Amino acid sequence: MENDTVQMNLKVPAILRDKLKTAAEINRRSMTAELVERLMTSLENDDVDGRFEDLEHRISHIEDILSGHGLSLPDY
Repeated sequence: MENDTVQMNLKVPAILRDKLKTAAEINRRSMTAELVERLMTSLENDDVDGRFEDLEHRISHIEDILSGHGLSLPDY
């Protein structure tokens, strides 16, 4: 963990706490370390820019198909 940590108090369902505790024990981490690791992994995998690029590519492909039929998407 980095030195610039902050304390957070949050409420979670008991079942989630229990699953987190079990995972932490299996991974030989504290519950805090387990939660931080899982959040970091989740956020790193949340590739928003990649999703926008994929959407732009798909829209471009649709525009090409429509153009081949003399059609186009409306301008917004």
